[in-house]
Amino acid sequence: MFENITNYYENYDEDGRLFRDNAHKVEYLTTIRYFDRLFNPSSKILDACAGTGNYSFYLAEKGHKVTACDLVEHNVNIMKSKPNACNLDEISTCNVLDLSRFEKNSFDVVLCMGALYHVREKEIRRQIISECVRVCKSEGIVALAYITKIGAILANINTDASNMSELIKVLDDTDETKYFYCAFPHET
Repeated sequence: MFENITNYYENYDEDGRLFRDNAHKVEYLTTIRYFDRLFNPSSKILDACAGTGNYSFYLAEKGHKVTACDLVEHNVNIMKSKPNACNLDEISTCNVLDLSRFEKNSFDVVLCMGALYHVREKEIRRQIISECVRVCKSEGIVALAYITKIGAILANINTDASNMSELIKVLDDTDETKYFYCAFPHET
């Protein structure tokens, strides 16, 4: 699974994803609006699936103390190469399934803004969430991002809508794992 995720993101423009078009910009603007409302000033934040750091850098500019890590070394290298990399407390490679390098109750906020996009197995999802909760302070916030079934369908409609019959099958399927989008459609 991890090799597939790494290969995917080594060939994907994660750095430009949130700014590529208006639909993605709405995702970014909505997310940061909630962050601004919910996070206390100067929070200690772990961005455990930081990608190339778009949320991490925004939060650091707002005065938060941000530790950013990602599973994909390619993404981590992009973060480290940015001129404002020094604004983050730490940038490193990590796997959200094992955050043991961080002590229990270490962060005011833990962001997991991507791992659940790629995981269908309930036990792995539980482990991801458990690790995020473990490193978050008891009165802290754990922010999880996932894609609903409808979101996955909308994201995968061909521009000519030639795959509508496949997408309707997904919509009609009551299997709850379909609520978690897998970024590797050839493996579904």
